[in-house]
Amino acid sequence: MILKKTAIFFLFFLFSSFIFCYTGQDYFNSGTKLYLAGNYADAIKYYNAAIKKDVRNPKYYSAVADCYKQLGQIEKAMLYYDYADKLGGVPQEDYNDKKEKEALGRSNLLANNVSILTAGIFNIYYERRFLDRLSLGVDVGYFWSMSLMSLASGGGSNISGVGYMVGSKLNWFFEGKALTGLFAGPEFYYYGINVSSKSQDIYGRTTESKINFGVFTTGAHFGYRMIFDGGLSIDAILALIYISSASINLGGSTNTLKFAIILPSLGTNVGYAF
Repeated sequence: MILKKTAIFFLFFLFSSFIFCYTGQDYFNSGTKLYLAGNYADAIKYYNAAIKKDVRNPKYYSAVADCYKQLGQIEKAMLYYDYADKLGGVPQEDYNDKKEKEALGRSNLLANNVSILTAGIFNIYYERRFLDRLSLGVDVGYFWSMSLMSLASGGGSNISGVGYMVGSKLNWFFEGKALTGLFAGPEFYYYGINVSSKSQDIYGRTTESKINFGVFTTGAHFGYRMIFDGGLSIDAILALIYISSASINLGGSTNTLKFAIILPSLGTNVGYAF
């Protein structure tokens, strides 16, 4: 019930923020994506909407001028360039916004969480921007050695295992420039782990047992991402993970354990934005 209320509240927050907090920068970002796609006529509509939000911002006028220039309407372009210049902007596309356009042109991200490699886990994370402020990520990973569990214990016992994880993240970017800057959102993961245990008694007889774990987690995260020239991305994430239950299969019998655990998690992703 608590998770359901939390999810409803978060969706309401996203909806209300999208409806009532659409800023001039948001319109500018939407227009820039259309500009990069070569749709200059529709880009002008969004740039003009940005101007209505902030009539003193020179880069909005310069952006409209760029569109008219691409459409071959040089006289209109010069009028907007001149007005942008009077407001303190730099005429034509030399204004300091090329890097912003390049960042907005990147809608995809591939990354790896390097902080979990030492635990024997390799993951591939893919993220796609679908609104100016929102992106959706899918995460898959493999526990190739379960190195923390594969240590020999006393008495000749040995524990080893493999596993996998699948998950999804929704990221809300506070600065309206997905995929870069401050972001936060919910996340959902499932972990499947297969553990094998071997032990020897005093007579040298070996006993082997297998246990399968299934754990579903929900949580919320907060992070910051930087995208450098060329597309290299680095982000740091702090998350709070809630575990409510786990299924355990031992000897063909499946049991479900109920509990409430909240754990902190730190992550560092290195990837490529394109």
